[in-house]
Amino acid sequence: MSLPNGINPNSLRPLLAYSDRYEISIQFWPDQIAVYIAKDGVELTSYGGSFSFAIKSATDYLNRINKKQ
Repeated sequence: MSLPNGINPNSLRPLLAYSDRYEISIQFWPDQIAVYIAKDGVELTSYGGSFSFAIKSATDYLNRINKKQ
């Protein structure tokens, strides 16, 4: 499987590990990525920018609220 902009799907694994508890939406735009995180239909946060920034920020947020170091 390939993703837009040559993104390796394996780089999404840490973020998608939370997909059983949170609604995670990833939007691929020509020059940026947007990640939206919600729980039970309530938006918690969102991040946009470069792929590495958006994915890392969203993963760090989920690690923090789930107290995972």
